[in-house]
Amino acid sequence: MATPDHAPPSASQPTIASLADLPRRSSTQVQNQFGGVLDLLGANGAIVIERHDRPAAVLMSVDAFTQLQASSQAGRQLDMLTADFDALVAHMQTTRGAAGLMQAFTATPKRLAAAASPLVRASVRSRDERPLPKSVTAKPVKPASSPASPKKRAAQRTKRA
Repeated sequence: MATPDHAPPSASQPTIASLADLPRRSSTQVQNQFGGVLDLLGANGAIVIERHDRPAAVLMSVDAFTQLQASSQAGRQLDMLTADFDALVAHMQTTRGAAGLMQAFTATPKRLAAAASPLVRASVRSRDERPLPKSVTAKPVKPASSPASPKKRAAQRTKRA
């Protein structure tokens, strides 16, 4: 499969879609023209290295590797969240979980408030420990004056005239 030695540089690092989309070089070309291969990596993110006209390896740039690693880490985080969600759903389907849900749905407002108050107190406490924004700690605002009566406005007009 013949491909040009250098691909045109791109404005941003391209996303690697599949092996079919990547430029290909023989292992001999990679060995003999490594500087050109590095230029190609900068433009394409990765290349396929062939041995006997069959893909043998993929060589990728640091940017492509970092992108791949970040997406892999995001996938692991999503897998962890999925596992946590599945565990919560499984717990809710147990007898104990179902009883807890029934207690929550049938609780009186007073009982719900009693259950929530420790959480609210903790939230308020952590909010109170945060520093106030500069807009709040700035100079105090003057109270608005009451509007002048019609007699006062007439007197002020006569003083100006």
